[in-house]
Amino acid sequence: MANTYVDYTATAAQQYFAFNFPYLEDDHVIVEIEGVDQTITTNYTIETSPSQRINLSNPTTALAGGELVRIKRRSAPNTNLVDFQNGSVLTESELDRAYLHNRYLAEEATEGADSGLKELEGSTNYNAGNKQIKNLADGTLATDAVNKGYVDTQIALTDTNLAGFYKSTHTGNAVDNVFTLSFTPQTTDAKAYIVSIDGLVQVPDTDYTIGATAITFNTIPANSAEICVVATAAASVATVNEAQVTATGSTTARSLADRFVDVVNVLDFIPTSEHAAIKNGTTTYDAIDDIEDARDAGNALYFPAGVYKISRTLTLNKEGFRLFGESQNSSLIAQDLTQTFTGDATIDINGARLQSIENLYVTGQTVNGTDAIRITNGQLASITNVKVKFGESGVKLIAGNNQKWTNVTAESCNFGFVVDPSASDDTNGCVMQGLRAYSSREWGLEIKAGAGPNGHMHSSWDISAEGATGGTINGGIKIRGGRYNHFILYAESNAGDELDLEGSANWFFIKNPDNDVQDALFNPASLSTGYNTVGGNIYFDRGIAPERYAEVAYSVSGSLVGQGTTMFDITNTSGSTRTLTLSILSSMPAGFRFTVTKRDNTHGFTLLAPITLTGDTGTFGAFPTSVKKLEVMKINATTAVCIQSGS
Repeated sequence: MANTYVDYTATAAQQYFAFNFPYLEDDHVIVEIEGVDQTITTNYTIETSPSQRINLSNPTTALAGGELVRIKRRSAPNTNLVDFQNGSVLTESELDRAYLHNRYLAEEATEGADSGLKELEGSTNYNAGNKQIKNLADGTLATDAVNKGYVDTQIALTDTNLAGFYKSTHTGNAVDNVFTLSFTPQTTDAKAYIVSIDGLVQVPDTDYTIGATAITFNTIPANSAEICVVATAAASVATVNEAQVTATGSTTARSLADRFVDVVNVLDFIPTSEHAAIKNGTTTYDAIDDIEDARDAGNALYFPAGVYKISRTLTLNKEGFRLFGESQNSSLIAQDLTQTFTGDATIDINGARLQSIENLYVTGQTVNGTDAIRITNGQLASITNVKVKFGESGVKLIAGNNQKWTNVTAESCNFGFVVDPSASDDTNGCVMQGLRAYSSREWGLEIKAGAGPNGHMHSSWDISAEGATGGTINGGIKIRGGRYNHFILYAESNAGDELDLEGSANWFFIKNPDNDVQDALFNPASLSTGYNTVGGNIYFDRGIAPERYAEVAYSVSGSLVGQGTTMFDITNTSGSTRTLTLSILSSMPAGFRFTVTKRDNTHGFTLLAPITLTGDTGTFGAFPTSVKKLEVMKINATTAVCIQSGS
């Protein structure tokens, strides 16, 4: 029995605890609850009548029951209770007090040593005497002891902590030592699994082995024993990247390294010290080297929300490669304005098939004449949900068939979208849907002349284009080559032409598909200089009703062609009489009728050469003052007649 302390397991709200060891001072009697010292007079007092006991009237934490309470003596080892003086009379009480102080200190030291960890006899190891070690901190070094909570977390034997791991549970029956696993083992290396029986971790190979479908225990588990098998692959491969995983519904296992190659996150290649600045847009870090490393590592490259600054062109030349971000408003690839940029474009799709750019915001620079996105012989390229800004061109197609651009916005570029072919027939089959060019300083869309008349054949465009406010502005859409292009468009210019068409080609325009005035071919409210055509044919493959007006201020030469008997009313609103030249090619079907209307003598036209057919030089001359409407019908390949005039 201990001489210096007594232990209790408290009951709920227990107040009194007896003790019988002697002591010299009240403050030498210490009360400890679950290892925490209480304060005398504040948390407890000592009573000597009717018996010697502790009155724990105000513990720091109310006792709920089950707490370990120790009443112990700690005889002030750092304090001298008696101070002997030279020439003084030694009394019995002083000698006894000094002796007892030394004795009590020796007893306390001896019992403290006996109750602590001691070396196992004949060994240099510690012996805990089959007792638990309490209040053990988490280990940090490989040689540190660790507590149960730390081990439980690492082993993760509960369903809550088993995300991403295979687990199989079983119940022993005191008969079987082989149990079929609920998952297919990826390896038979026993060290790749954590196995427990009733919470006791088993030793790989010694206690169990793993087969193709089952675990075999060398000792039969007891009846009702709880068996848990967790697959970690920790010891079966050199690195976790080599661990095999099988997708749900599949029977083919692949390594994690192969799976991660499918889609690469660019942040995996950028130093973590730069991640916060990239995410909040304050970075000055030149990310191009890391982005190119990430590009080369996989088949698809993902840009989480953030700003990624680069100092040279990011080239995409891998077939089937996909570059994508979180959204066109949050994942920005931008030229670094603090240094000289190298290259012609921020992103260049160059010489490969089936490449795509999706959900990104890309900037170029007008000051150095670089494009935001350039496609150089990129076949079957796709651009989807992308915003481009500040480039010489927002998107420039130099060569490449079967492009698909969907929901692409170009803002504050010199040219919103440019097609600049290097050979004939090299931009066939393009489908452009939902293109928008805002504040273009030159043209919202420019299609340049190709090497031959067949360039840009059979492409479809759905585009809204408008010029910038202020500055030098040419207009909305300029076409200098190609034929059989289809356009659904809204073109608006603050200074130049809505349309500027020239070349021996055919353009098909679809407008006002819902008979909506705001969807008219030209916007009457904002039109300033109209449109200009030189050569070529314009076909409207939907008729415009007579009450729809295309307001024109400049002359039209070339062909303005409609289907069947569709009529076009052209009104001069410039405020003065202008000259209007109309040319109708012989390819126009017989029976086609054309109507010219003037509002009044002030806003009218002087009509010159209203009909020019092959070999025909006839002219009708000026509008008579009294005539406000002149209707012409084609008879055959060389003949057209005035069938009606009105006042």
